[in-house]
Amino acid sequence: MSNINKKLIAIAILPFLIAGCGEEQKTSSEDSTENVFNLFGVKAVDIAYKALILSETDGYASTIVTDAYVSSSDINAGLINNNGTSDTIDVQVLGVASGSLMLQADNKAADFSSYESGFLEFNIRSKSAVPDDLTVAIDNGWPNRKVFSLNGYVNHTNDWEGISIPIKCMKPGSGMNDFSLGSVVTPFFMESRQAYSFEITDIAYKEKSEFTPVVDATSCTNS
Repeated sequence: MSNINKKLIAIAILPFLIAGCGEEQKTSSEDSTENVFNLFGVKAVDIAYKALILSETDGYASTIVTDAYVSSSDINAGLINNNGTSDTIDVQVLGVASGSLMLQADNKAADFSSYESGFLEFNIRSKSAVPDDLTVAIDNGWPNRKVFSLNGYVNHTNDWEGISIPIKCMKPGSGMNDFSLGSVVTPFFMESRQAYSFEITDIAYKEKSEFTPVVDATSCTNS
């Protein structure tokens, strides 16, 4: 083949190579712009958030959850391996009084205001009947708390479920106060007074929902 023909072939395929490279860079750029804050799970290995349990009977004393199970009067928990190492929390609420699971970073506040229109998401596997008083909240020290009732949204199927909650639909309950997400101490707080065994992982704040939200993000009602 002559040098002229080789040059013509090279010129002909050059636009396709350029187009392919441009499209790949665009996809990478789009992926990188999605705003996600992984609090706990496989993707949160570099995040300082720790799981704690809180027991009402024990005067709301909190205990850090480790791979050696920790116990209290109202709730027990331990870290187990699921898709990674110590990436899942195995929890048992005893049904005595209020037992809570929460995530904190050494009691330091962080700015979550970029997720005002976003979603709080997690994967959960219920190993017993789901209590009707189960709630998830964003807590900033009582009575500053935004709450969402999970009644009817989590199922006892023994399978993993992806739960997505619009943050705008998390509101202060009775006797609670609203607050700004510009300074949040406890970005995840799950509570029940009834007996309940479950596993939970991949807890994250997301700008865009990965799962179908449990309620409409605008009306906060079932879609």
